[in-house]
Amino acid sequence: METILIFAAIPAAICAVIGLLTMRSKLTGRKRYRPGQDWDFPPQWWSAHPGVLPPAPEGLDEFDPDRMTVGGARGSW
Repeated sequence: METILIFAAIPAAICAVIGLLTMRSKLTGRKRYRPGQDWDFPPQWWSAHPGVLPPAPEGLDEFDPDRMTVGGARGSW
């Protein structure tokens, strides 16, 4: 009996809990956005770090295309 509990009932319970958690959004009854529907919300931009921008790259005015032709599949880096 203990073996059945450990190897069958507990994994089945874990699967049931995970299944209920994934179905939770469908069970709440909230309306979801569907393509083609009107969007009645203000636009939002997502940023991982709002207000923080990466530094500007330096040395772009010194671009030398001849220097960039070295390398590739032949291994002469």
